Amino acid sequence: RQDTEWKRLYDSIMKGATTQISSKMTFDEFVWGCECARSRVFSGAFTGSAFNPLPYAFTLFLVTVYVGLNIGTLEQAANGAG
Repeated sequence: RQDTEWKRLYDSIMKGATTQISSKMTFDEFVWGCECARSRVFSGAFTGSAFNPLPYAFTLFLVTVYVGLNIGTLEQAANGAG
């Protein structure tokens, strides 16, 4: 069933594609690309972490101290320069 859907999509794309593109992409290459994308999309549960505001708060604190003590300008703090 998946091959039938890929064939339908491939044919649809090739109808609207320029000759330069359609002459360079075979159906097998299209299927390979679909399989690569699908393997990345459905590779498992998201393993990222929840948003942590601590690094942002700490950065704000450091910038405030840096500028407040006249160690440097806000522009220097924003660029990470000393």
